[in-house]
Amino acid sequence: MSGNAASDGNGGGIENNGTATAHQFDCLGDTAGTFNNGGGIDNEGTATLIASAVSGNTSGNTGGGIQNGGTATLNFSTVSGNTGEAAAVFRTTVRQRST
Repeated sequence: MSGNAASDGNGGGIENNGTATAHQFDCLGDTAGTFNNGGGIDNEGTATLIASAVSGNTSGNTGGGIQNGGTATLNFSTVSGNTGEAAAVFRTTVRQRST
């Protein structure tokens, strides 16, 4: 997924309010507008990324890569090269496992 924009909302690539699992998923170059969060992903539920990448996303506010207001689990995944007030914001429970 790449090049998407949320001009009037959060989650330029994905806005999750439930349960989401992504395997070998790339979220690249997405944008959330001026006062919005989560350029790549806005998670307010439960999200799991497995062998995935969140890169090159932009947020006008917090969470250039991921804005997390729920629970996020990142297994063998990369969050890099994102821009915003904070490049990647994890506000609650985050579990990460890498090689």
